[in-house]
Amino acid sequence: MNSPFFSDTYAEAREKFRSAVKASDHAATAHVHPDAKGPDGADLAMDVVWFGPADAKGVLLNLSGTHGTEGFAGSAAQLAWIEARGFDALPEGIAVLMVHGVNPYGFAHFSRTTEDNVDLNRNWIDFTKPAPDNPHYADYHDILTPKTINPEVEARILRELGTLAEQRGQWELEDAMSRGQYVRPDGLGFGGQKPTWSRESLTSIIKDNLARAAKVAFIDWHTGTPGIGEIIYLCYSEPGSESYANAARLWDEDNIRPTKVESQWGSKRPGREGVMFHGIQNLVADLGGVAAGGVIEIGTREHTDTRGAARASLYDRYLRFETQRFAPENEEFLKAVRECYYRPDDEEWKEAALTKSMDIYERTLQGLKDWVESTQ
Repeated sequence: MNSPFFSDTYAEAREKFRSAVKASDHAATAHVHPDAKGPDGADLAMDVVWFGPADAKGVLLNLSGTHGTEGFAGSAAQLAWIEARGFDALPEGIAVLMVHGVNPYGFAHFSRTTEDNVDLNRNWIDFTKPAPDNPHYADYHDILTPKTINPEVEARILRELGTLAEQRGQWELEDAMSRGQYVRPDGLGFGGQKPTWSRESLTSIIKDNLARAAKVAFIDWHTGTPGIGEIIYLCYSEPGSESYANAARLWDEDNIRPTKVESQWGSKRPGREGVMFHGIQNLVADLGGVAAGGVIEIGTREHTDTRGAARASLYDRYLRFETQRFAPENEEFLKAVRECYYRPDDEEWKEAALTKSMDIYERTLQGLKDWVESTQ
């Protein structure tokens, strides 16, 4: 690993982030997890720093590590922006609220999910109401939760999934696995049965920091999509809505148009329940502001790797429930999970990821300034 901005572990990434913040003469606040620890027994935390004027009317809320092991690229982007002193070039009246390691357990344990096996981007539902239904998941759960994995078992699983996809369509399979389900804590796409520690901590961070912000741009760095080094803008706002128009101000409509995103994705995007963006948008609205943006994906898989994400999810769940995650015999499973979301030995990918993320920071901040000024 040659790039100084990328790390091999969560502990390394966190240390680099906190050191860079300190060197920039800013202060990071640590929200330490009260129970969960890293593989080495060290603390896990969400680290938060504010750049820019305290009374800024426009704020970029920037997250990394929502999906745990996807945090390596997001952390590197945040670190690169700090090291480049991006805060010195902030447009007038604009600030950045940066949150590092939103799901520190997953980041540290090379897992996509939290300490409770919760997909944090499915956890933002109203738990006082009946949970959303996932009408297809039950048909796939037993296939996706084997007690052991070996080449024969994996071949059988992929064969059974392929048969179902032929019968029912690829979209149903992807939808069942990624929509979010709220009944099987040991399954894939589990959205939880209560707000997670990460959700509650991030809620407190938003309430404490964004009460004075009129406009909030939202970037949540993710990886794992097809197209190595390619950028996919996932705007969860409905086309034609004010929220969609505001996201277009930040990222240009050509980038967020559903037809383009689906062509990059390789199929119709599955449905989503409990998405963090909508939860944050509602929190900001309760504070009197308006939020726009969404997830930005940095591609890590070949377009031809149609089963890569499913295989990584299968291994991730197996490592959590059926074996010892860091046992020597599981090294190849752990490597496959990690490398679905991060290319640690690909320097060209790292360079492209950082170059594109720096451009996105610059364009988003300028778009946020224009958005604020348009309503003054």
